[in-house]
Amino acid sequence: MSGMPTGAVRAPTQDPIVVVCCTDVGDVAAKAVAAMRIPTQIPMQTHSGTPRVDTVAGSRICAAPADLRQLTGRLADHRVVVACRDGYRQRDAIARALRRAGVPTNRIVIPDLSAAPTDTVQGHGVEAGIRIRAAVVRAVSIDTSIPIDERTARGPAKRVSRRSLFRIDLGAPRPVARWNPGRCEARACAACVEACPVGALSRQGDTMHVDADACTGCGACLSRCPATTLGSLSRASFEAEAQVLVGESRRAGSRFGVAITCSGAAPIALGQGWLPLAVPSLAAVTVGWLLQIAAAGLAVALVDCGEPRCAERRRDLSQLFAQLRAAVGSAPSRLARPEGTGRRRDAGAGDSVARNAVAGGAVAGDATTEGIVAKPLGPGGLSFAEPGATLGALRAMRAHADAGNDAAAADSVRPGAAPWRVESALAPTGAITIDAARCSACGLCVRDCPTDAVSDEHEPGRLTLSFDGSLCSACGACASVCPNGAISVRRQVDSSLLNPQHQVVARVPAGALCRTCGGPLGAGLAIDVVAGRLAASHPVIADRLQRADQCADCLLSA
Repeated sequence: MSGMPTGAVRAPTQDPIVVVCCTDVGDVAAKAVAAMRIPTQIPMQTHSGTPRVDTVAGSRICAAPADLRQLTGRLADHRVVVACRDGYRQRDAIARALRRAGVPTNRIVIPDLSAAPTDTVQGHGVEAGIRIRAAVVRAVSIDTSIPIDERTARGPAKRVSRRSLFRIDLGAPRPVARWNPGRCEARACAACVEACPVGALSRQGDTMHVDADACTGCGACLSRCPATTLGSLSRASFEAEAQVLVGESRRAGSRFGVAITCSGAAPIALGQGWLPLAVPSLAAVTVGWLLQIAAAGLAVALVDCGEPRCAERRRDLSQLFAQLRAAVGSAPSRLARPEGTGRRRDAGAGDSVARNAVAGGAVAGDATTEGIVAKPLGPGGLSFAEPGATLGALRAMRAHADAGNDAAAADSVRPGAAPWRVESALAPTGAITIDAARCSACGLCVRDCPTDAVSDEHEPGRLTLSFDGSLCSACGACASVCPNGAISVRRQVDSSLLNPQHQVVARVPAGALCRTCGGPLGAGLAIDVVAGRLAASHPVIADRLQRADQCADCLLSA
């Protein structure tokens, strides 16, 4: 394996990128790196300035991954991208060799450069170059300051000799979800707990606990919460990579679609018209990802691994995506069953893999992709942060349809002519209902809402609660903190969210003002609630609370 870089771009920084090139990619990787421009919007948490990107010529990595150990000690301070035709199929072995060479797991990126048996990577240089540049940007965007939690597979449930114990291959480490309290703005709202399909997350006071043994690394928590990471991955890293895929495809005439692919699915061979965006599983994906890519004018597809939960997620996302497009006039109100559903066997995976395109009539696995005609997003690029991802894309699609540029909407009812509502368990926005008869005007829902979707206005003798659905992520923090169970939350997207404004949801009598702090007597812990709970055990205090001219907080702190 060569020891000297064969190409380099950018000024040196503390954390350079090295693209290790297998012989089967020829000079494609070097050309891709030489031509790339790292977008200025990409977050580079551990970089000062633009990172240096080198290319290192190697031997046939996919045939002998262990040869990477020759780089022991030389790549320890680098982020490594492996450009290899069969590297994605051999990613576990390659990653294991790099770890033994001193490269941490969170600094390794292996893009899918798969080619058909009779094809070559060089024959699809443009597409391969895009995939390599996207991988470099993913490597750049990784926040290596966050510690990584991993678990390895358990060993065989049988007796083995002591010598054999050292030869057991436990496979690649499995990333485990990590809650980062510094990023949590909701005082542990429990949205990630609700999203986890295996119950690996639990709320303990104002913190989240992750059961590392139960966590499967599916990434469902990433789709609901910006405070969670999975190994080296976060929503921001996927967003950065997708931004490159979309931008490069548009510069190439939008001839490539983006296929959001479960990491357990078969590789997507070059030449099929799809640029893969690999995710831990489709549980990490929200409908806003699909809508953002579609609004940028590209076809978008979902590829599941065939596992029932992943396949169900694909179907549910496809349905919600189609319903929302139809609602804003970006597609016919009745969509045919998506074409392109098929199965093919991958020799490396050993599983048949369902492939399903969900957008623009595109057929996954076909060389032809039909991009969705929609107004491109602004210069800020893609955003996968919900609920803004969904609502921003829908506004762009509706504006394009209103301008009369969407042929699919020409014969349908004009967007905005009638209100619409789409309810789904995967909807990224929510709507709340407050039972004014049960509300004690305590204001805890306003205090604990992480997005300021709930607001209050104090008037003499009355508290008015307002709600802006465009800010609501349906995290349920308001409902969980309400001492009286007066709030219910439902997941839905409706037409009012495209023209957001605060709407009054409850008017509650608030009583007199506290003589000490001047706040309504219902502020803090509600008087009646506290008195009722203390009536049996502390009747004197309960009576004092009910007759006092101070709020509960002032009384209890006196």
